[in-house]
Amino acid sequence: SGHTITLDGLTITNGSAHGGGGMYDRYSTVIVTNCTFHDNEAYSYYGGGVFNYYSDASFTNCTFHNNYTYSDGGGMDSDYGVVTVTNCAFYENYAENAGGGTYNYLVDITYAGCTFYGNEAYYDGGGMYNDESSPTIMDSSFEYNYAYCGGGIYNYESYPIVMGCSFDGNEAYYYGGGICNYSTDVTVTNCFFASNGAYTSDGGAFYVRDSNATVTNCVFEYNFTASNGGAMFNYNSVSFNPIDIIVTNCTFYCNTAFEGNGMYNAWIDSVVTNCIFWDGGNEIQNYSCTPIVTYCDVQGGYVGEGNIDSEPIFTDAGGDDLSLFGGSPCIDTG
Repeated sequence: SGHTITLDGLTITNGSAHGGGGMYDRYSTVIVTNCTFHDNEAYSYYGGGVFNYYSDASFTNCTFHNNYTYSDGGGMDSDYGVVTVTNCAFYENYAENAGGGTYNYLVDITYAGCTFYGNEAYYDGGGMYNDESSPTIMDSSFEYNYAYCGGGIYNYESYPIVMGCSFDGNEAYYYGGGICNYSTDVTVTNCFFASNGAYTSDGGAFYVRDSNATVTNCVFEYNFTASNGGAMFNYNSVSFNPIDIIVTNCTFYCNTAFEGNGMYNAWIDSVVTNCIFWDGGNEIQNYSCTPIVTYCDVQGGYVGEGNIDSEPIFTDAGGDDLSLFGGSPCIDTG
């Protein structure tokens, strides 16, 4: 506590403690590089691999594997302070409560170039759980993570910025296979969502409840749910609470749901512009609301200025290239 600590090139394994099974730093400055934390456990509370508490901590080129917590943050838990995580891998960590890969509480934290693979939480946030935090998540991948809600990421009363990330094969038993948002202001830009699923409820890739969401330049393909909103589900449970859902320049392709293969809106007025919803029909469904949809290509048609219903002609949809091929009716019509 109260010192600057540097760890470089260490493997920390088989640690066991109430919290911070591998490492616990408190009111410190910690620089951790090229380290591996595996098979550590927090048997009472936070941070199976690492617990950062009121610390300025940086982790670079580190691996968190098969760590366990009885509570939150299987790989890492960060409370308060300022934390930077760069080029790190979180895989196959487990939390009995929330945040299988990592859990963030009231912390200013940045992730850049990180991998979250095969992490699991019994409740929420298989890859990551953000609680009253302002994380920036850049150029990172979330693959095959699992939780009750929010297979990839779960956000609660937070302000996350997600840029240049991929979400592939994440699953939730209930809501939000890729991302689940609750009372959150979230910005998602230049992201790719593929084959994420919500098995028993809504939002195969992206679930938004009582949250402001701005989604720009994203691709949603082959996401699925047994209920509504194969790719995206938007819901406002408080009628007097103004919510802004703004979706721009996005492509929704081959998503599946009971209602709303691409998007489902309930008691909320989304604004959707310059988007493509294709290959499945039943693309946009609404309950007690009238979203504004303009200059979009919607299979089966949708009322709105500039909307069309024409085969978009992708370059190679089967090869995940959803750029527009020459002669596409979508070119110069947005």
